[in-house]
Amino acid sequence: MLSAAADHLWQSLLFCALGAALVILARGKSAGIRLWVWRLCAVKFLVPFALLFALGGWLGMPGRYSGEPTPAMLARIAVAITPWLAPLQTAVVSQTRAFAALIAALLATAVCARLLVYALRVEGARLQIERVRDDSAYPPPPLGYVKAMLFTSCALLALWVPVLGGAIADRNWRNGLLLENVRALREAPVEIAVAGPGMGDRMRVVARSDGVLIRNINIRELIAVSNGVTPFAVWSNQFYENKDEGKHSWFLTPRYDVRVHARIREPDEFDAYALRQRITRLLVERFGLEINVNGKCQPPCGRWDKRRDDRPL
Repeated sequence: MLSAAADHLWQSLLFCALGAALVILARGKSAGIRLWVWRLCAVKFLVPFALLFALGGWLGMPGRYSGEPTPAMLARIAVAITPWLAPLQTAVVSQTRAFAALIAALLATAVCARLLVYALRVEGARLQIERVRDDSAYPPPPLGYVKAMLFTSCALLALWVPVLGGAIADRNWRNGLLLENVRALREAPVEIAVAGPGMGDRMRVVARSDGVLIRNINIRELIAVSNGVTPFAVWSNQFYENKDEGKHSWFLTPRYDVRVHARIREPDEFDAYALRQRITRLLVERFGLEINVNGKCQPPCGRWDKRRDDRPL
């Protein structure tokens, strides 16, 4: 808590330093521009970047599939700038050092607050003079293209850097959780049986701390769920004489109940992609299938293939 508060004040001071640099660039322009910069600096002390960070975590980072890692360039940038933006939460510090850092940040914030109040008063007075003075023939000069682009870029960076940081942190956390569940499920015992009637075409995946239950699922849906794709992305190379025969193929009927016994971490956040390796081996051993992803047969490739899938995901 102390580290988070100190980091918030540190980030606000950095934001004010950036605002001061922009105010210097806007010298000689309309006082309204500088006034709004100082207002945003004051508001920043009330709005922590942690809210934008949480928003980024809630939005998440889109990917082609669940196990896709964070893009390497974004990961390197996040590792490089995080110690500068959240030094106390990044490093492991004692409560004493965190308290001392918080006191120092409060003192710096008090000085900054005095300067902000003075700047707001001065720029507000200048804006009133501009409005009262009849100099419509000689209005304050605009920022210009380059400075306006710089102001916009700084605003976007201040807004999206914490959002992107939250999305990257969420992706890293979910990848770590996925890896842990993959390791738990890789050699887990599995029970599969024909599902009883009554659920129609509805299927459901239920994760608990002691395992995963997949209710009323056919082979096509089982492959899709465990590979993180829609059922329409899964097809077989079997030929049928007519459409009616295809509707009742082994690919679609019967429907099964599948129970996997393993210790699942964070079952409420369970990603069915963690089942990919175990379900692939189940389908090979039980039905003799060969599952190809992008033209590559997934190990074990067929019933007589004894290879293990040792990939992390």
